[in-house]
Amino acid sequence: MRVVNSLRNSSFTVIQKIIGLILGFVTRTVFIHTLGISYQGLNGLFTSILSMLSIAELGIGSAIVFNMYRYIAENDTETMKSLMRFYRTAYQIVASVVMTLGLLLMPFLNFFSSYQGIHDNIFIIYLLFLTNSVAGYLFSYKRSILYADQKNYIVNIFDTLYTLLVNIAYIFVLYVFQSFTLYLIAALVLSIIENIFIQIYADKRYPWLKEKNIRKLEPEILQRFKKQIYGMFYHNIGTFIVMGSDSLIITKFLGLTTMGLYSNYSLITGNLSGLLMAALGGLTASIGNLLTEKNVNKSFDVYKNISFATFW
Repeated sequence: MRVVNSLRNSSFTVIQKIIGLILGFVTRTVFIHTLGISYQGLNGLFTSILSMLSIAELGIGSAIVFNMYRYIAENDTETMKSLMRFYRTAYQIVASVVMTLGLLLMPFLNFFSSYQGIHDNIFIIYLLFLTNSVAGYLFSYKRSILYADQKNYIVNIFDTLYTLLVNIAYIFVLYVFQSFTLYLIAALVLSIIENIFIQIYADKRYPWLKEKNIRKLEPEILQRFKKQIYGMFYHNIGTFIVMGSDSLIITKFLGLTTMGLYSNYSLITGNLSGLLMAALGGLTASIGNLLTEKNVNKSFDVYKNISFATFW
């Protein structure tokens, strides 16, 4: 069953990525033709700023999902309820921190660029980016239960529908209104709607999520979280420095136009590597489930097979 889940999750993830790749190229073309390359650079700049702020997440989501593999495999719904409540509370705190830091950063936005070629209010645009990021923390936490239960393909179905709808909305808004502000509002509204539907689905599939009698997490689990989050925090910082800081540097010294050109090329390379990561990402939940068996030899064999496959 674990192999079936892996194949199904990987297949749906790759299909979703391919659809997103094709639609992304179409939308990007329309975007540049209607708004111009400077707006593409602005999009890349603010995305990088929000990536920097997301370091405040500390890797909490990954640590919680990792711990869920064991308890969902053991059908320990009591601990799962505690984990989900902890997840929700933690992400509410993260959302508050990101919003606060994001607002404090607003007076310094002019440090990154002179915003030549931008005709909209950059502060309104930035607030829409920030709101979209914060909404993700508030509404998306129930996705984790589906990932931990090796049901990634269900999330991918929702994501594929979202990708289709949001790109149709993008193209409509760009052609009819030629407005970056409406473009971002469409993304925000549809993202919230998608996450609400995922929440409804999760509540129906796992009725115990709606139960109110929830106990506190055991000290042992909290202690394990601290160790895992400590490591993930430094990993997130390293990831941003390597993958996210380039947009800030390019915009600061070369301008939004150059940043827009750079983001076009990074779209190609990013999507190609994303296809590989999508295929491997479908294996994550099954590997996590395997680790709950604590069979070191079997786990190491799987690790070697995956390493060999990804090498080629």
